[in-house]
Amino acid sequence: QEKIARQFADKNYVEESIPETVTAAADKQKHEEKRIRDELKVVQGEIEKMRDDHGAVMNLLKTLYEELSSKLVHWSGKYDEDTMDIQERLDALQAQKEADLQKLQQMTETYKEYEKVVEEDRAEKEKIAKQHEKEVLEQFSATKIQAWWRGHLYRHQLGPYSKKKKKKGKGSGKKKKKGKGTGKKKKK
Repeated sequence: QEKIARQFADKNYVEESIPETVTAAADKQKHEEKRIRDELKVVQGEIEKMRDDHGAVMNLLKTLYEELSSKLVHWSGKYDEDTMDIQERLDALQAQKEADLQKLQQMTETYKEYEKVVEEDRAEKEKIAKQHEKEVLEQFSATKIQAWWRGHLYRHQLGPYSKKKKKKGKGSGKKKKKGKGTGKKKKK
């Protein structure tokens, strides 16, 4: 009996406690479901916010990518244009340099020719100056020699400077004048 009573009491206890346990478990499960649903709503809100943020970031990145792509195309074109412009200027400068070098060579050759002509002219002028100096020296020397000779003749009373002896005879009187002159011989 005791066993039966115990079984009966256990059965009553289980029967009475089952609805409470079930109710408590159901309440607990409802609270857990509510908590999970709330958490799910929060997570879904975060996911939605992340999707919005992701979309905004993607749009921003897409815009930046397009801007950078257009800038890349622009700067690539500008680079190519500048490179071609600089290459053209470089080619023009090289051509100018070549032309200037040729002109310099021609001018150098012309200068050498002119320098040669100037040297020849200078040598000719020096030769003429030396010849003139020699002629002047010869003239001076000849004059000196002539002056010395005339002095010698005069001092020694030779030639035209000698004392003439008087002739006796015919022409002892005065000489007659002829023409305009006095009758004396002119020196040459």
